[in-house]
Amino acid sequence: RRSVWMTVVCAVFAVYCLFPFVYLLINATKTQADFTSTFGLGFGRTFALWDNIVTVFTYQDGIFGRWLVNTLLYVVVGAGGATLLAIMGGYALAKFRFPGR
Repeated sequence: RRSVWMTVVCAVFAVYCLFPFVYLLINATKTQADFTSTFGLGFGRTFALWDNIVTVFTYQDGIFGRWLVNTLLYVVVGAGGATLLAIMGGYALAKFRFPGR
C-alpha cells in the first residue's frame, strides 16, 4: 500500500540531504569574485571549474593530491580489513558449533 504522506516526507528528506551537494557543485564552478558577489545557488559570470581544480591540486606543491592518496589508502585498507574480519566471523558462525550459538 502506498502512502502519499510517506512519499512527501521521503522527498523532503532527499532534498535536504542532496542540497549540500548541489550547493557544492554550483559553487565549485565560480571564481572567488563570483563566489562572494552572487547568490549561493546561482551560477557565476564565468565557468571556472577547471581552473579551480588546477589551483587545488597545485596548492603547496600538490599537498591535496597527497592527502587524497592517503585518504584512499586508509579507506581501502580499512574496508578491506573490515571485510576480511566479517568473512572470517561469518565462516566461524556458519561452520563451527560452540556454546551460545
